[in-house]
Amino acid sequence: MATGGILIETRAVLTGVGAPCVRRCYAGVSGKPKSVTHSCRTFTASAQACLPKAPQLAQPTSTWNPIRGKVRSSYGVTRVPKDSFSKRIAHKLSLPRFKARSGDVRILQTPAAFYDEVRAIIGRAEERIYFSSLYIGKGETELIDCIRQALRKKPYLKVLLLADALRSTREGPLTEANGKINGSGASLLAALVRDFPHQVDVRLYRTPGLPVWLEKVIGKRLVEGAGLQHMKIYGGDDEVIISGANLSNDYFTNRQDRYVHVQRHRLLSNYLHSLVLLTSRFSYNLKASAAASSSLTHHAPYDLHWDDGSDLLLSEDEDGNVTEEASLSIAPKKSKEYAFAETAGVALREFTDRWRIHTEAAKKRRAQDERADDEVDTFIVPVIQMGPMAIRQETDAMPLLFEAIEQQEAPIQETLPAAVKKGRLPAPRATIDFTSGYFSLYPLYKSLILKAPTSIRTRIITAAPISNGFFGSKGISRHLPPAYTWLESKFWDAVKREGKKKSIEIREWERDGWTYHSKGVWHTSSTQSAPTLTLIGSSNFGSRSALRDLECTLLIETAPSSSLSRSLKKEIDALREHATVPVNTELFRREDRKVHWGVKLATELIKGRL
Repeated sequence: MATGGILIETRAVLTGVGAPCVRRCYAGVSGKPKSVTHSCRTFTASAQACLPKAPQLAQPTSTWNPIRGKVRSSYGVTRVPKDSFSKRIAHKLSLPRFKARSGDVRILQTPAAFYDEVRAIIGRAEERIYFSSLYIGKGETELIDCIRQALRKKPYLKVLLLADALRSTREGPLTEANGKINGSGASLLAALVRDFPHQVDVRLYRTPGLPVWLEKVIGKRLVEGAGLQHMKIYGGDDEVIISGANLSNDYFTNRQDRYVHVQRHRLLSNYLHSLVLLTSRFSYNLKASAAASSSLTHHAPYDLHWDDGSDLLLSEDEDGNVTEEASLSIAPKKSKEYAFAETAGVALREFTDRWRIHTEAAKKRRAQDERADDEVDTFIVPVIQMGPMAIRQETDAMPLLFEAIEQQEAPIQETLPAAVKKGRLPAPRATIDFTSGYFSLYPLYKSLILKAPTSIRTRIITAAPISNGFFGSKGISRHLPPAYTWLESKFWDAVKREGKKKSIEIREWERDGWTYHSKGVWHTSSTQSAPTLTLIGSSNFGSRSALRDLECTLLIETAPSSSLSRSLKKEIDALREHATVPVNTELFRREDRKVHWGVKLATELIKGRL
């Protein structure tokens, strides 16, 4: 499957629907539906699997309500409250808020499902593909071949790939010796640009103000701590996946992350495509070197050019559409190669205001269609965090979220019956589930968790040292797992000092042969049994995410009876299934958890970059 694969098109007439439903799936080289195993990954290429399934009726959920002393059913609660969390946060921060149907929002559970769906998006795309990732693995020739095939079949298809410059060029220039290629993510993408110059844009972001000499003195790997392009957005046409996963083999096989797939939503897809386009205007244009030959199929020498985005193939127009002719996303003034932070910040704030107006206009249009509005049971608020450009939507939104949850729970606590107040019956508590593969919580988030009332239970999942992606690595990065252990132990000490051991729980995720990279937040109110709100995206919720990296997260709120709420419960339950190591004082006394004093000192010095 290094180069092959065709699209199989199947048609089925649904009961009660006159027009045929067309679905596409990616099949093997022979064109026959089959299951193909490749590079330690398996994907189903069955045409039958692409046929629409029979609609599933929403099942009622119920929970014991100590206040009423009876079971309260959430069946029929099909709408998000008018004064919802997403509405309050979007209003206070002037952010765009998108309406959606829960049936169009899927939670993917596994790396294999993520890989399959990324390939499927490529195969289904007719107009555009836009991917934003920290990096694309230098060995991901199969994924690139999938894009190549789509480009050959569809000459009007346009592809935009955004990655980080430091991470994508870490291996250095392309070399070939004794038949062995020393390539990089950049050289892999350069060959794609070489072969499809009129269809493919590749942009590499480099954090502003980072001097070239520093990279040469301490090396690219260490200088990456200054900041990276970290958004994980994988879109095509009217669908998009938001995740924390990059595009490389371990993220497709045995590195657990989170993935949300939003389908049939052109407005949201236009927003995210426009965001990637805008970021690309402050990034280098990657081109194959003029002397690059085509002797190597998958790699080519490359050059990086600063062009202010003037050579981008697509752009956003004044109505929020992405076209070849529009030029709205061009920066208001020429940006400097190493000092574009202020210009980019202005452009990003204008972008947010512009899209808030677009979503409000879409809301007014939908209000005229009562049937369409009745189907809405989910809202999506994109939250951007770009510290170098002074864009702080995530760090502004998180305190508002905690405040709203406390305000929601306060009336419940005030009306508790005497039996509950005296401890004879358990009190209802809201639950905030919080996870990050790297335990380096931003100080503001630590404070919010520690100061939350005891009526809110916080459950934290983080990676055990052996499940940390840096465990057993070479060089200085091998010290990162104990560094995170040190930060975790300090937070546990703070939990004890605040007397919150009963309301804050920390567990470590551990699964044989796997690493843990999930990040996000789930909220379940005290009157529900499943989450109705989640934050999902690229942010690790640490100081680096808050201050240095480019992050994109979706705040998604859904109705209690929706299929999405049940999917969110299934997701957090699956993650907690492997969160089997309870964090307590005894854990940090174990010999294998002892942290060298040098690591402690270094961690305190660089914790703002973790």
